[in-house]
Amino acid sequence: MAKMILKEAFISVGGNDFSTKLKQVTIKMDKDIKDATAMTQEWEEALAGTKKAEITAQFFQDYDGATSVDAVLWAAFLSDAVTALIIRPAQASAGSDNPQFACNAHIPSYQPLGASKGDVVMAPVTFKVTGGITRTTS
Repeated sequence: MAKMILKEAFISVGGNDFSTKLKQVTIKMDKDIKDATAMTQEWEEALAGTKKAEITAQFFQDYDGATSVDAVLWAAFLSDAVTALIIRPAQASAGSDNPQFACNAHIPSYQPLGASKGDVVMAPVTFKVTGGITRTTS
C-alpha cells in the first residue's frame, strides 16, 4: 500500500480554484446505523440508514477582489443555493492514485475574520454536503 504526504491538494469552490490559499481540508462521511435487534436475538442486528457528509477547510484569508476567498465564501454563506465543490489530493487530473471528490454543499459556518496581533488571518469554513459526494478516478 502506497503512503502519501499531502502537499498540493486541489480545491475548487463555486468554480474558483483556491488551492494556493488552502491550508487544511477534511472530508468526513458518516452513516447512521440503526439497531434492529429483536428481544429474542442473542446478537445485535444493525441496519444501515442515511449517509451524510461534511467538509471542513481552512483558507488563508483574502479580501481582494470579486473572486477572493472572502467574496466567494461570503456570497455562498448568504445564499440559500448550494455551492459546487471539487477536491483532489493533488493538483493533477483525477486518476486511480488521485481520486476526485465532487459535491454540492451549503455553508452553515464561516468565520471571515479571526486572528490575534501578528497572526496570519485564516478563514475556516464548514460545508454541509447535500445530495452526496461523487468519487471519480478518471
